[in-house]
Amino acid sequence: MRGHWGLSRLAVSGVVACSICACGGSSAEPAGDAGRGGDVAGSPAATGGAGAPAAVGGRGASAGAGAGAGGLGGAMMAAAGSGGKSAPPYSGAGHSAAGSGGKPAVVSASAQKTFPVGLAIGSPVAVVQSASHASLAPRPGLLRRARDIGRAAHAALRQGDLTRLLRVGGELLPVSKASAAPSDQLELKALAGAVEQALAAGPGDALDLMRFFGSSGNANCYGPSMSYRTHQDESGGMSSGQLPGGDLGLWLEREGPAQPCVAAQLNRRIEGVKGQAQQGLLLMAALRRQVEMSSSLSLPAAGSSTDVTAELETSLHMSPKAATLDVLSATIALDADGKVYTYRFAFDLGGTGAAARSGEVVLRHKPGATATEYSGVLQIAGFSLSMDQARGCADEKDGATGQYEIADVSSVRYGRSGQTLSFSSRSGNYCGHPSSAAAVSFASEVATFDSDGELDPTVKLMPPMPPMGGGGGGPAAFMRAGVKGWIGNFSRFAGDFDLDTVEGDFLYAWQAGTQDNATRMLALDTQYDSALGDRSLQGFFGFGADIASSDGKLQGLICNWAGPGNNHTPKPLFQSQTATMAAGAMDFVIPSGGSKIRYAPTNSCSSTTTGFDADVDHTIEAMEGEGVTADLDAPSGSKTVAEELTARGFALPTLF
Repeated sequence: MRGHWGLSRLAVSGVVACSICACGGSSAEPAGDAGRGGDVAGSPAATGGAGAPAAVGGRGASAGAGAGAGGLGGAMMAAAGSGGKSAPPYSGAGHSAAGSGGKPAVVSASAQKTFPVGLAIGSPVAVVQSASHASLAPRPGLLRRARDIGRAAHAALRQGDLTRLLRVGGELLPVSKASAAPSDQLELKALAGAVEQALAAGPGDALDLMRFFGSSGNANCYGPSMSYRTHQDESGGMSSGQLPGGDLGLWLEREGPAQPCVAAQLNRRIEGVKGQAQQGLLLMAALRRQVEMSSSLSLPAAGSSTDVTAELETSLHMSPKAATLDVLSATIALDADGKVYTYRFAFDLGGTGAAARSGEVVLRHKPGATATEYSGVLQIAGFSLSMDQARGCADEKDGATGQYEIADVSSVRYGRSGQTLSFSSRSGNYCGHPSSAAAVSFASEVATFDSDGELDPTVKLMPPMPPMGGGGGGPAAFMRAGVKGWIGNFSRFAGDFDLDTVEGDFLYAWQAGTQDNATRMLALDTQYDSALGDRSLQGFFGFGADIASSDGKLQGLICNWAGPGNNHTPKPLFQSQTATMAAGAMDFVIPSGGSKIRYAPTNSCSSTTTGFDADVDHTIEAMEGEGVTADLDAPSGSKTVAEELTARGFALPTLF
């Protein structure tokens, strides 16, 4: 038996060596990663090749000359006319427009150097369906892949794991396995590919400016509204009642039949900022491309600007979705030092009265030494009207309709170094509208930004009376009184991740009201096994400090946020879920014991006399909820919750 395993090791090692040598023409790996563009021409989800990813939180090692997600050094995903500038800017046909030459549209070196290629805000754990069954899976550089396969084979041999060894061997097959891949892709990577597609061939059908005015919410598995009775923490008040939605954490293990609740909640919470950021980036890409395609426009010299308003409006009107769009301003400026480009796009959607909507996008981009080195900040604002008193300020109303003037504002600070992208997004609800369509900065008239260009969570408005008005009249109206502060739903989302594999760490924190004094926090660590194509995630939920002062550390769990006798001091506990996704699968699978989320809505997190609707079927059965013992996660030894997460592999994102 010992000799048999020895022969197997030699055989596997030989195959790995052969695989390394075969890069010049093997069907298992394309010749050279750096020049490979998107595998699927015309697909918004297609991404190009990359060399070995740079380390994220200590993972992997830099090798190869990969050009990054989306195929920076290779062909882009859509086709354009021969000669570069002969193709129409936007065909309105989505992501597969082609010019007469039939050649792939290519993002020029100049555009790559002056635009944040690879940037997107999206979910690292949501899977989207691509347009083709061709390979869309991450393809790390050849050296990294060979190294990972060799390590996986060696580990399987040491452990006597024949099943895993056979899987590793399958990854080395010349064509049938090594070049086959599923038709799925992670959302974060697909969104970045769509932006790069817009930079190469225009935004097409991906443009949807109504996303400027979207909102986020909670997954069904998270924080349900819940009835309770004979609450054990009641002292002289109502022992029965209804807990409001949004306060109970990860309550059901899964969203639907398969999705882990921690992943579902992240996906749902980032909907608003994801929509704003994606549409903002698409518009910035369209603005940059307009200069590229025009025979009369060019990038500005240091200390000057280029006005693209007329030409860009004409191009955008070719899309039915933007037929009534009024482009108020579209410019690119370069500072006096010639280091920072400022893109600005201001628009009006053409509605009147209660349907009036306008917006602004500002991108301040600082290129580095190469196209894969850059930093900057994106600011997005959408302005509309609302009758919801909780969304507006009494002194910021539209004179014609009497409705509240409201603003949804976001910022995205970012930095890229090789294959590692770091980002920090912030978003919130604000009061007011720009003073005029000619204002030079819409967002800064209603919101406060810090020295880095990010929304400042410390500037917030307080309602002039308790949140619930007398006689059950609903939330009190805010008064802005010249203060540019947020009034609700402030969130922070940050991440450090590998652009090719989307392996990394992500943290999302949110606070519904300015007086909550605590954040809800989701922390995710994602891993990618390049040898087998498997993914894994660790997800954690808990409470942290007020969003204005949060350092990104989970402090613990508050089990009774809104019930009788509630106590808002976090207990040294947290909720956790682990899950894996096999290569080619569409869903994460939670292993047995992979969820530590059960508790009772009481100060102790367990229940004695408290009855509650534990299964969320809107009925409290006899004895339901009583005698529940918490099954939550906890730090080991003397560690804090934050220290425990670090010990398990989670690293606080750099820009949070």
